[in-house]
Amino acid sequence: MGFARIVSVFFLSYQGMLMLIVAYVVNSHLVGKVNEAGSNPGSCAGITLITMFLLLTAGNIVWIVY
Repeated sequence: MGFARIVSVFFLSYQGMLMLIVAYVVNSHLVGKVNEAGSNPGSCAGITLITMFLLLTAGNIVWIVY
């Protein structure tokens, strides 16, 4: 039982690290594409960034309230 607790702590830390790395890479890629489009928020990458921001913010608010 103790071994499972130790392994679960390391696995949870590993998952959190992977999620942060993926989030930073995706964000960097999308921001780079917006900059390539002349900082136009109407580009596909700009719309994707805005949509992801709104959906994740709404999800966090719903999670906190309910």
